[in-house]
Amino acid sequence: MQYAERQGYILAAVYGETPYDTHYYYVRPDFPDAAAIVQRIRSTRYIWYQTGRPCINYALLEPKASPKEP
Repeated sequence: MQYAERQGYILAAVYGETPYDTHYYYVRPDFPDAAAIVQRIRSTRYIWYQTGRPCINYALLEPKASPKEP
């Protein structure tokens, strides 16, 4: 994950049943058809391999604001 982020890869998806057990998918931005590949990954109906249940793509959720320190 750190390597991909340092290299400027596009975070296409973070699939999981919970945000604590996930699979990350990155795409190189200079890869031919990178935008189309990201869109296909994001539109995939991802099923968790252990339970057979559909997953959430946590990469598409807006992060919650953390509480301000007093």
